[in-house]
Order: sequence, then C-alpha cells, then structure tokens
Amino acid sequence: MLSRFAAAWSLLTGDTDVGKFAFKHNLHPQDARFALDAFDRYRFDLETYVDMNRDLTGRCASRAALLGHWIRHGAREGRFLVFDCTVDDVLAFRRDARMIDGNLARSLERCLVASLLHRAGSVLDAGPSTISALQEVAAKCGFVPYLVIGDSHSTAFRLPYFVSRDLLPIWACCWGGSARGLSNPRSKLRYGLRVLDFLDSVGASRGNLPIILCFGQVDVEFVHYFNLVSGNSVQSYSHNDMMAFIEDTIIRYLQFLTSLQTRNHKLTVAGIFPPSLYDDTIRAGYLLDEVARESELPFELLRERMGTLNIPTFVERTAIHRLFNERLSQACAAANIPYFDLFRQLLGPDGIVEPRYMYKPPGAEHHLHYNSFNRLILEQMKKVVL
Repeated sequence: MLSRFAAAWSLLTGDTDVGKFAFKHNLHPQDARFALDAFDRYRFDLETYVDMNRDLTGRCASRAALLGHWIRHGAREGRFLVFDCTVDDVLAFRRDARMIDGNLARSLERCLVASLLHRAGSVLDAGPSTISALQEVAAKCGFVPYLVIGDSHSTAFRLPYFVSRDLLPIWACCWGGSARGLSNPRSKLRYGLRVLDFLDSVGASRGNLPIILCFGQVDVEFVHYFNLVSGNSVQSYSHNDMMAFIEDTIIRYLQFLTSLQTRNHKLTVAGIFPPSLYDDTIRAGYLLDEVARESELPFELLRERMGTLNIPTFVERTAIHRLFNERLSQACAAANIPYFDLFRQLLGPDGIVEPRYMYKPPGAEHHLHYNSFNRLILEQMKKVVL
C-alpha cells in the first residue's frame, strides 16, 4: 500500500514514467527508478535476452514492458536479464542497491551473476585469475560455487536457473570430449591433461569445491560409429561390439576418475541422458555430417560406409544409453565415487524420452532441452552441492 501511495505521489509531482511503472507493478518509485536505470548502468543486452527467450518476441516492445514482465513472471520462472557487466559491477552492486527493496535487489544481483557466467562461458583454459574472480563473487555475494566438467551435454548442470536459486556453476566444457579419451595422454584434444591443469590452477582440492563430471554421451552416440567407418575398411555394427566398446570405455573413464580421487577432489559423476535423435534424423544424415567433420576420408566414401552400418533404432539406442549408465553406476559404486542420473525420470510410458523434454521439432537435435526439466536437475544439484 505504501508503494502504491508513493507511486501515486510520484505521478502527481511530475516523474510520470517512473510513477506509472511503479504504480503498475506495486513498487516504490525509488525501486522503480533503480531498476529502470539498471538497463543503462549495467548495459542490458536486449539481443541476447530476446534470443534466449524467444517466446517473448513481440510481447515486450519497450524497456518498461520487458522489465515489468520480468518482475511479474520472469524472475520466478528462472529467466535472467542479460547484462554486459564486469566482476567489478557485480561486487559493487550491493553498495549501489543498498537503499532499494531487498527482494528486488537480490533478484537483480542474481541477473548480474548469471550474466557474468553467461559471458564467461567455458573457463577450461581461462586461467586462474578468471576462476578466482568467480570464486570471489560467490564468496562476497552469497552464492554456492561448484565445478561442472564435461562434454557439451554438461550444459544441463550449469543453467542460469540455478543462479536464481543461489548456486554458482563454474563450467569447464570439453567440446566433443569422450570419456575414454580422458585417460589417453596422446589424445588429439588432450582434454584429460587440460582438466588436470585446470583443477590444479583452480585449487579445487584445497577449496573442497564440488565437481560434477559429465562424459560418455559422445562415446556411445558418436565415437563408436566413427571408429567403425573411419579405418582402412568399414566394420559392420553389432550389439556385442557395442557392449564391448562400452565396457572398455568405462574402464578407461574410471582410470581418469580414480586419478582425480587420489588428488582429493570432491567428485560426483553424472550419467548420460537418453538419446533424442529420431531414426529419420539419423537416416537423413545427421550422424554422417558429425562423422565427416572429424574424419579425413572423402565424404562420399563415408556416406557409403555409413549406409551399411545398420544403426540401432531409437528404442535400441535408448536401451544402449541405459546400459552405459548401469555399468557406469556399478563402476562408480565399486570405486566409492558418488553417481547420479536422471535417465528414468525423462522417459515416457513408451520407454523413450518424452517429447516435451526435446527441442522442437522433436527428434532433430542431439541435445535435450535442459531448461524444460530444470527443476528436476536442480533437485539433484542441491543434493550434490549443498
């Protein structure tokens, strides 16, 4: 009621834009002015915000409309306003916002922190100063930091939504990285060695930072098929060969995990997700295109070889992913390494991933739409991190 009265007074005394906004959204004029001014002060990135929230296209034509929607709905939904902010901006925010409503200030602070993480992206090769700055933000602003290390599917465990719940994921992405390659010192991408260097530079063992590792999906969705068609001659696909490949991958992955254990890192291993590519997408050449990017063989030869593979169906590939998780879970239990997966929770009554957890059109993208089940992931993150 006091906010409404103050807003009405603001209207009467001439500050009409702020007064209208404050009255409409039940804010004190001082809070409304600070929030509106934040768009300029912290360099709001409209293009990125719209790209990340395409359902809002055309619905928020002005700065006030966009901010109003975020205050009424977006903050609660886990959306964050995107700013081109710096670490100094974030650390100075509490001083700048000390006179405004505490709930609004915290929501805006979360947006700044989420923006900072979004801008940073993967910090695998960023150097210790970047990591130290993020850890300082976590310590001074009341966020719980943790590390996420994995292939591109590890994006699931560093969603901006988690920042809205006061978690701060520090992401080291190994793009296209396989679980089996981590223990190979001669691997082309050297991800195993780079991860070890990264953890040493972060001082993760000294700080007892929780670490979530997410590898394996690249192995079962790509590497095995790549190996079958990229040698001197094509090898036919067989289920027994895939099971042997999985067994060998688990052994190699566990070698890397146990090496981290000896360094006193606080590990948790995440299983892989169900597959999301429909059979039609595979037949249309999705997997062929992925293989061709990495192979030195001519495209037409790869096309011919891929056509002979008899790749498993969507249902069969789902079963393969489930078997991988079962073996990984067993191996982690034997090594006393915590493990979790969300596999069964994402399946429908037909035993395959529910379409609502995919991007549209369903079956055309090999990553799931992680934000569609962000609350499921959050519940697991709380168990691991808190």
